[in-house]
Amino acid sequence: MPKLWDMFISSETYKKYSQYSQPEDRLHQAMIDWGLDSTVHADMMNGFNRFVGCLADYFGTNVSLLQVLHDLQHGYPVVMSGTFPGYPVRMTAPYGHIVCVVGAEWSSEVLPCGVPDYWIVDDPFGNTMDNWKGSGDDIAIPHALFNDWIKACGADSKWAHRFAI
Repeated sequence: MPKLWDMFISSETYKKYSQYSQPEDRLHQAMIDWGLDSTVHADMMNGFNRFVGCLADYFGTNVSLLQVLHDLQHGYPVVMSGTFPGYPVRMTAPYGHIVCVVGAEWSSEVLPCGVPDYWIVDDPFGNTMDNWKGSGDDIAIPHALFNDWIKACGADSKWAHRFAI
């Protein structure tokens, strides 16, 4: 079975929007052309699935952090939405945003159990932990902040786009 990324970049839609250098811009423009709203989770799910040509994105509002860890352990990123303080840079009120969760870290070298100490995210706007300065690749967010920022804020279940092919 091909990897999700390979499916994305080899899709006919990806090729059609070659004037855009960023993959997310290609997806965004395709969604606009299809009449989909990239701020609506159901539209995001439908747009991604249409882009890759199969059912790959499954959005849910009741995803446990253990399910997120399971997906990460099987090589699937998880896109999660939340309310991040200071986004975009220097806003005074918390604002809605999404990040791609790509990993987790435990401080103990013993077999980890429970929630990790840090969630590792890729943030398209930059370093989430440093007012969005610099690169947004592989940002470590402490569990307590992650739990407070990701919807449903502070709850045991979260909003997430899970991927499987």
